This record gives sequence, structure tokens and C-alpha cells, in this order.
Amino acid sequence: MKLSIALKVMYNQSKEKLKINISSQSYMNNVTWITKNKAQLEQILKIAGEFNIMNNIQTNYDKFEMITNKKLDKDIVEVNFRSSKRMVKPLTSKESVRILGVWINLDLKTNYVFNQCKDIIKRYNKTISFKQITDLQMKYIYNHVIIPRVDYKAQLLV
Repeated sequence: MKLSIALKVMYNQSKEKLKINISSQSYMNNVTWITKNKAQLEQILKIAGEFNIMNNIQTNYDKFEMITNKKLDKDIVEVNFRSSKRMVKPLTSKESVRILGVWINLDLKTNYVFNQCKDIIKRYNKTISFKQITDLQMKYIYNHVIIPRVDYKAQLLV
């Protein structure tokens, strides 16, 4: 019995409290929350904020984008982010936002993606205009580079 007490005392004496902060760096490009109302959004933001604190994650609140189909009295909405309030300007129904690689807007217009496709072709034409290439090379570039890029962009419409 005396031996076990002695070991316990030795164990307690050698026990040290170490506090080590190990942080990792990660890049989370997009997070999308879809809610029915502002209160539900703020609840999700509260939970996400607590998660971010526990995991030592910083959020760039300046990059937040909001779309809403509700008619607003003001151009700017006050949203609670944890302990602070931030003013967020919702995008208009004509502005497009990218969610998981798909460009959408509330008016269901495809102008934004259509203009992106036109820009792909214009940039190519500008780049290639002073190059000395054959018609077969140009055909190859169009068929294997330009058209697939435009096709990919065009399929990502909602």
C-alpha cells in the first residue's frame, strides 16, 4: 500500500500541464447557406462562428454575398455575426452569383454567362489575331480549346 501511494505522489509531481496551440492553415473557398428567413440565417451564422472559433478559423466578412427574393425596404440589411452586427448589401435580382460553379440570378437571366462565353471568344481572337498560324491550327484550337470552354460555361446555367 505504501508503494502505490509513493508512485501516485511521484506521478502527480511529474505531471505538467502543457498548452500547445497547433494551428493549421486551410482555404475554404465558398460556403453557401440557404435559409427561409433572416433569423434562420443568423442562427446558422452563430453556429458557424462558434465552429470557427473552436477550430481557429478566420472568416473574411467583407466577401459575404447575399441574395434574396424578398422585397426589401432598404438596400442594406443588418445581419448579426456572433457578437457583431454587419451591414450586407444584397445583390440585385439582375446580378449573378456563383454557387458551386453554377451562375444564378433571381431573374433567371442567362446574360452573365452568355457574356462570359463571348469574352472567351473575344480574348482568343485578340490573342490569335497577330499570330501566324495555319487554318488547320486555328481549327484545332477552336475545336479543342475554345468550344469546350464555351460548352462548359454554357452547361452551368440555372
